[in-house]
Amino acid sequence: MQISCQVNLFGGLQVAAGNKTVRLTLPAGATVEQVLEELIALYGNKMEVQLKNMITREFVDYLLLINQKPVRLLANLDKPVQNGDELLVLSICSGG
Repeated sequence: MQISCQVNLFGGLQVAAGNKTVRLTLPAGATVEQVLEELIALYGNKMEVQLKNMITREFVDYLLLINQKPVRLLANLDKPVQNGDELLVLSICSGG
């Protein structure tokens, strides 16, 4: 069984994908981390440098909205994605 989800991207992620919206089909039980890995598989290095620290190869933190509910990406990598979910990925900006 498979699920379908929509991922909305902004900023550098949108540039890397060449599109604001990406529809993915994944195995049932797929997690947020698997969604991100699928984006990297589809768009290669230009997506990987946006999503991962290129020294440690670990994901960097983004604000993730799942069906319009905000969560921190790194704290929810193992969260299962449901069929029809809409994910929105936003970079966390800091400044002073």
